[in-house]
Amino acid sequence: PGPFPHAIAQHPTFDLIAAADWSQIFHHAETLGTIALVSVLSILMISGAMEVLSHHEIDTDRELQAAGLANVASALGGGVVGFHSLSITSLAMRIGPPTRWIGLMTTMAAALTLLAGPNLASYLPIPVLTALLFYLGLNFLAEWLVDSYRRMPRSDYLIIVLIVVVVAWAGYVIAVGVGLIMAVVLFALRYSQIDIVRMELSGTQHRSNVDRTKPEMDVLRELQPSVLILKLQGYIFFGTAHSLLHRVRVRAHAGGEPPLRYLFLDFRHITGVDSSALLSFAKLVQFSRQLNFRVLCSSVSPAVLRSLEREKALFTGGHGFLVHRDLDRAMEWCEREELAPHAAKLSEAGLSAENLLHAALPGRAGMAPRLLSFFTPQKVTAGTVLAVQGENTRDLFLVEEGQIQALFFTRHGESIRLRTMGPGSVMGEIGLYLNLPRTASLVAESDSVVWKLTNEALQSMERDDPPAAATLHEFLARIVAGRLVQANELLEVSLR
Repeated sequence: PGPFPHAIAQHPTFDLIAAADWSQIFHHAETLGTIALVSVLSILMISGAMEVLSHHEIDTDRELQAAGLANVASALGGGVVGFHSLSITSLAMRIGPPTRWIGLMTTMAAALTLLAGPNLASYLPIPVLTALLFYLGLNFLAEWLVDSYRRMPRSDYLIIVLIVVVVAWAGYVIAVGVGLIMAVVLFALRYSQIDIVRMELSGTQHRSNVDRTKPEMDVLRELQPSVLILKLQGYIFFGTAHSLLHRVRVRAHAGGEPPLRYLFLDFRHITGVDSSALLSFAKLVQFSRQLNFRVLCSSVSPAVLRSLEREKALFTGGHGFLVHRDLDRAMEWCEREELAPHAAKLSEAGLSAENLLHAALPGRAGMAPRLLSFFTPQKVTAGTVLAVQGENTRDLFLVEEGQIQALFFTRHGESIRLRTMGPGSVMGEIGLYLNLPRTASLVAESDSVVWKLTNEALQSMERDDPPAAATLHEFLARIVAGRLVQANELLEVSLR
């Protein structure tokens, strides 16, 4: 090597920076930006490759800081950008045990060349340098073009071959750009093949946490097969949104299935929505208008909601998206819509506490008034707290009118609705049987009438009227078993 030009033979000085033609430098801003981008990407990729070579975990933050400090020092001295050398690192690890002396000797050689001038490199034997370059180059080619053929998917391997060809034909920077573009395209194709639907349910498999009376359940039972619930996951872009639209179309046109009336899209596990996906959602709204079904969205994060609101067509018209806080409240809204036309008939079916117990205890004539004789009726207004989460109380409640909510409060003060209970519902059986602190708070959602059975009254029932106590325990066992069956059904669906 050599002789080297005088421009790089002497020490750098700040006078050179002052004499620079900045208009020419800005003219090449695109190239300089590419160099910076390639340098950052190279540091990240080389750090990962060095972990594989050394079989040790590498602190990426530390490597980025070291490269940043080195480049700041190089810039102040008028030098060029630099980063880790995978080839030299690979060579050092192959020729002997890893030691800090290799790095120190490399640094000393670079410093000596800087101080003594680049002509010092002319004393190095050219055959040794040439053999070293051939060894490293052929080693990398063999590793990536030969050894990787059997351990990589064909699509990834073709990208590697393409990068090698572009490097030889157009240069390293263009090859990096081509490789990144191909990798992004391949990632988009693969990600679009991931099922965006985390779980698919029908109305028969999932309903709201609002307890309904038997007449109400008879009405809702006809609706359940016409409900489709899709719990989504991941990131929605044109590929996954198209597959979602196709899935809805297949269900809507499925032969032998009831007409689709309600579509629920749960966004709880959605990380983001691409603007290209809004077109597919707009098509979904048009499709729902054609087939006359409603689209309800739940658990939509503020960021995702802002993205959806950019497409005005999603929230206009009678079949636009309806956004609810969570899936439970969306299901409750749907059930109210279906029960509204039958409100007059259902109100006529309103029953007293005695009639509610009589309906729940078939074949036990006369047992309902005996049970209620141990209960205490009380009227409560909306917002009244019947039980507090964490309290050690064993009171049992029977709802005659109104609705009572079971709310679970997290450590951060957030309330989660576990269940809404209406006429005929029983609350407090867990504390009654297990003598555990209240797992949730009971709050009246509306003006209600409840019947309260204290622990003392239960002991009196077991002592004075054992048949009534046995009937009560049988009644509570049926309730617990029914809730367990419902939970098992939902668990079975989630494990499919």
